[in-house]
Amino acid sequence: MPPKRLLSNHEWSSQKLRKMVKGFQRVLFLCVCLLLMSCGAISLQSRSTTKFVWDVEIIQNGKIITGQNGEFKLRKESFVIRVKLPKPMTVLLNVLDRDDNFKKIYPGLYADDDCEHGVHTFCSYVGMGFIAESPLNQEERLQIDMERGEGHHILSYSGENEHRWNKVKIIDKETIFERNVSRLLLIGPNTQGVTTYIAQDIPIEEFAGQKLYLVFLVKHREEKIISEDELKKIILVFE
Repeated sequence: MPPKRLLSNHEWSSQKLRKMVKGFQRVLFLCVCLLLMSCGAISLQSRSTTKFVWDVEIIQNGKIITGQNGEFKLRKESFVIRVKLPKPMTVLLNVLDRDDNFKKIYPGLYADDDCEHGVHTFCSYVGMGFIAESPLNQEERLQIDMERGEGHHILSYSGENEHRWNKVKIIDKETIFERNVSRLLLIGPNTQGVTTYIAQDIPIEEFAGQKLYLVFLVKHREEKIISEDELKKIILVFE
């Protein structure tokens, strides 16, 4: 067996340096992995805990009506719907004289616009779809399909004179929309004429019902599934 060659000082130093570099690289790699994992956890935690904050208020005779358990008691006369958002966004609204819309729209529902996954209140399905109305809410009314519960208001905002509200106020990170309601457009079956359905435009004082069920949807996420913080339901109780 040939004798082992002794390393020179230069070779010994180079070999030791290589080992130190490799050790440093391993430590650096582990630190980077831990940092990425930590950032990912923080990001996931932030996405899961951050909620979209918005609110709906009902105003009558200049006073905000205090609701209890989602019910707002009003006199049967004109009122104002106020929606507060962090920025200008489209608000979808369905109105009924019964709670069918409360049952059909809920968090977790796959609410695609073309109804490929089933018909729901806010899809643009043939026979349903959005409600045609003038800009700036000139009619000051809400539409109710008394039989089918179909149709929804698309309360959009595209500019100063291109929206479906009566009053708009945008301040920093808060947008306030207000829509006056003084009339109701009731859609019901026509039992006497040749047309299938007939529309009756009445002042709200002539509404025979005692309750209106309002479902608001602000779809601020790209996912088609409705999240809890995108949906609000309120009941107007007329005294």
